[in-house]
Amino acid sequence: MRRRAVALLIIMILLVTTGCWSRRELNELALVVGLSIDAAPNNQFDVMVQVVIPSQISTQDTGGGRGGGQTTVTSYEARNKSIFEAFREMKTSAPRRLYFSHLRILILGNDLAEKGIANALESLTRDPEFRSDFYVAIARDHKASDYLKIMTQLEQIPANKLFDSLELAQRIWSEAHAITGNELINDMISLGKEAAITTLSMTGSKEQGMKPANVELIDPPVRMKFRGLAALRRDKVVGYLDTNESRGYNYITNNVHISAKNHLCPEQSDYWVLEVRSAKSKIKTQINQGLPTATIKIEMEGDISEYRCKEDLTNPKTINTLEQINDEEIEKMIMKSVKKAQSLRSDIFGVGENIHKQHPKVWKQLKSDWPSIFSDMKFEIECSTTIQRTGTLNKSFLNQLEGH
Repeated sequence: MRRRAVALLIIMILLVTTGCWSRRELNELALVVGLSIDAAPNNQFDVMVQVVIPSQISTQDTGGGRGGGQTTVTSYEARNKSIFEAFREMKTSAPRRLYFSHLRILILGNDLAEKGIANALESLTRDPEFRSDFYVAIARDHKASDYLKIMTQLEQIPANKLFDSLELAQRIWSEAHAITGNELINDMISLGKEAAITTLSMTGSKEQGMKPANVELIDPPVRMKFRGLAALRRDKVVGYLDTNESRGYNYITNNVHISAKNHLCPEQSDYWVLEVRSAKSKIKTQINQGLPTATIKIEMEGDISEYRCKEDLTNPKTINTLEQINDEEIEKMIMKSVKKAQSLRSDIFGVGENIHKQHPKVWKQLKSDWPSIFSDMKFEIECSTTIQRTGTLNKSFLNQLEGH
């Protein structure tokens, strides 16, 4: 009987105390979806957050459109030597507590990235409210905060637009590289791999992009694009990769999902396009007389998605020729990416990590001077392409048009 009474008492206590001690009501929080950090004078940071306005989102979701004279987001800014204190300082103007668990993208200013981003990231990694799945980008041509002020079409929340665009670009176009906060930290602290971060650029005048007209026109005057990569050494940006160099990087690091590559026809008259459906890479390192060399092997499969050449696709020799053309072009692209990384002394491919795994004893001797050793390494590139499908036409109808 006594045991039953004790059990009943425990159940009653649990019923009364059920819930999370740190629970916060939604109407008490300001949901942060975008964050920018720029360098400021005297070793300070300019910090800005983009916050969702729930009432505007719900109004527009029910057919209210973008009318009503109010945007779907607002922003708060502060300047401080501490990121954490900057967040607290924003409280003087924000009516609700900033809540970072829904952060989608962090944009770092170019000036800050060249000085070093470690101090800016330390507070974010320490705070349990920050999840590690937000993407990171570097603002190339403007302040990082400018990109969070641009009004965007299709997606009501600019930070969500940037997140979705980067995720889609990585999936279907091999130039972009979506790196999360957690992945960035891991690359920065690794002795055998440096980080590479996608850069963000803007077309048009930023002042125009901040006005409602940017979403009211069919062809908006200002657009934001992810283009190219920034290569880091430890936590500092040391240089940038152009479009082809960035694509080469993604081939090497197994980040190509679906892509496309145009080539000159065998007779050099026009172009054909290979839609890449699969690309797998493998880095193999060797040690010769104490010095490392590396072979990068790429295996690709794809379909012909556009063909303006005269050669007959039913002829196996034509397919072999096209495969060889793609092999040569991809090998050149990848070697160009390797040479650029070597010139920057930035092992963004993780060759050092590969040596650490395959030759751990040798790595102990190399790791202290790895940037210099990496910059002098010899690389061999081997690409093997398989064309699986040629589409519904064996010959382009363009050849028939020429006959009329």
